[in-house]
Amino acid sequence: EKRHTPKNATYVAGFLAMVFAGIVPMEMLAELTNIVTLFYLMFLALGIIKLRTMKGEPQAGEFKVPLVPVLPLISIVVCAALMFQLSLATWQVFGIAVVIGLAIYFFYGRHH
Repeated sequence: EKRHTPKNATYVAGFLAMVFAGIVPMEMLAELTNIVTLFYLMFLALGIIKLRTMKGEPQAGEFKVPLVPVLPLISIVVCAALMFQLSLATWQVFGIAVVIGLAIYFFYGRHH
Protein backbone atom coordinates (compact mmCIF):
# COMPACT_ATOMS: atom_id res chain seq x y z
CA GLU A 1 0.00 0.00 0.00
CA LYS A 2 1.02 3.55 -0.62
CA ARG A 3 1.26 4.77 2.98
CA HIS A 4 1.60 1.48 4.87
CA THR A 5 -1.37 2.32 7.08
CA PRO A 6 -2.45 -0.65 9.23
CA LYS A 7 -6.07 -0.46 8.08
CA ASN A 8 -7.27 -3.69 9.69
CA ALA A 9 -5.75 -2.77 13.06
CA THR A 10 -7.36 0.67 12.81
CA TYR A 11 -10.77 -0.85 12.07
CA VAL A 12 -10.49 -3.36 14.92
CA ALA A 13 -9.34 -0.69 17.40
CA GLY A 14 -12.17 1.62 16.32
CA PHE A 15 -14.74 -1.14 16.63
CA LEU A 16 -13.50 -2.13 20.09
CA ALA A 17 -13.55 1.52 21.18
CA MET A 18 -17.17 1.85 20.02
CA VAL A 19 -18.22 -1.30 21.86
CA PHE A 20 -16.34 -0.25 24.99
CA ALA A 21 -17.87 3.24 24.88
CA GLY A 22 -21.34 1.73 24.53
CA ILE A 23 -21.15 -0.55 27.58
CA VAL A 24 -18.89 1.30 30.04
CA PRO A 25 -20.27 4.24 32.07
CA MET A 26 -18.92 7.67 31.06
CA GLU A 27 -17.37 8.29 34.49
CA MET A 28 -15.33 5.09 34.24
CA LEU A 29 -14.24 5.97 30.68
CA ALA A 30 -13.09 9.38 31.90
CA GLU A 31 -11.10 7.86 34.78
CA LEU A 32 -9.54 5.24 32.49
CA THR A 33 -8.55 7.96 30.05
CA ASN A 34 -7.01 9.91 32.94
CA ILE A 35 -4.97 7.01 34.32
CA VAL A 36 -3.69 5.98 30.88
CA THR A 37 -2.70 9.55 30.02
CA LEU A 38 -0.98 10.12 33.37
CA PHE A 39 0.86 6.79 33.08
CA TYR A 40 2.03 7.71 29.59
CA LEU A 41 3.22 11.15 30.73
CA MET A 42 5.18 9.58 33.61
CA PHE A 43 7.00 7.29 31.20
CA LEU A 44 7.61 10.19 28.84
CA ALA A 45 9.26 12.12 31.68
CA LEU A 46 11.34 9.06 32.61
CA GLY A 47 12.36 8.71 28.98
CA ILE A 48 13.51 12.32 28.85
CA ILE A 49 15.65 11.82 31.95
CA LYS A 50 17.14 8.62 30.50
CA LEU A 51 17.76 10.26 27.12
CA ARG A 52 19.62 13.18 28.68
CA THR A 53 21.59 10.85 30.96
CA MET A 54 22.69 8.67 28.05
CA LYS A 55 23.07 11.25 25.26
CA GLY A 56 23.89 14.46 27.14
CA GLU A 57 22.55 17.84 26.15
CA PRO A 58 20.62 18.03 22.86
CA GLN A 59 22.36 19.28 19.74
CA ALA A 60 20.93 21.92 17.41
CA GLY A 61 17.63 20.74 15.94
CA GLU A 62 17.08 17.99 18.52
CA PHE A 63 14.19 17.74 20.99
CA LYS A 64 14.74 20.03 23.99
CA VAL A 65 13.14 20.10 27.44
CA PRO A 66 13.96 22.86 29.93
CA LEU A 67 15.24 22.19 33.46
CA VAL A 68 16.13 18.51 33.04
CA PRO A 69 15.93 16.56 35.38
CA VAL A 70 13.97 18.91 37.69
CA LEU A 71 10.94 19.47 35.45
CA PRO A 72 10.53 15.79 34.47
CA LEU A 73 10.84 14.75 38.14
CA ILE A 74 8.16 17.27 39.14
CA SER A 75 6.00 15.92 36.30
CA ILE A 76 6.42 12.35 37.59
CA VAL A 77 5.46 13.34 41.14
CA VAL A 78 2.40 15.33 40.01
CA CYS A 79 1.22 12.54 37.68
CA ALA A 80 1.65 9.94 40.44
CA ALA A 81 -0.27 12.12 42.91
CA LEU A 82 -3.13 12.51 40.45
CA MET A 83 -3.15 8.79 39.67
CA PHE A 84 -3.44 7.88 43.36
CA GLN A 85 -6.61 9.95 43.59
CA LEU A 86 -8.41 7.66 41.13
CA SER A 87 -10.72 4.89 42.30
CA LEU A 88 -9.69 1.32 43.06
CA ALA A 89 -11.94 0.10 40.24
CA THR A 90 -10.02 2.27 37.78
CA TRP A 91 -6.72 0.82 39.01
CA GLN A 92 -8.08 -2.71 38.68
CA VAL A 93 -9.28 -2.21 35.11
CA PHE A 94 -6.02 -0.45 34.25
CA GLY A 95 -4.01 -3.33 35.71
CA ILE A 96 -6.00 -5.89 33.73
CA ALA A 97 -5.55 -3.86 30.54
CA VAL A 98 -1.79 -3.61 31.12
CA VAL A 99 -1.51 -7.37 31.68
CA ILE A 100 -3.51 -8.09 28.52
CA GLY A 101 -1.46 -5.57 26.55
CA LEU A 102 1.83 -7.04 27.75
CA ALA A 103 0.63 -10.55 26.94
CA ILE A 104 -0.29 -9.51 23.41
CA TYR A 105 3.06 -7.77 23.02
CA PHE A 106 5.19 -10.65 24.27
CA PHE A 107 3.24 -13.50 22.66
CA TYR A 108 2.41 -11.89 19.34
CA GLY A 109 3.69 -8.39 18.69
CA ARG A 110 7.32 -8.97 19.52
CA HIS A 111 7.66 -11.69 16.90
CA HIS A 112 5.72 -9.98 14.11
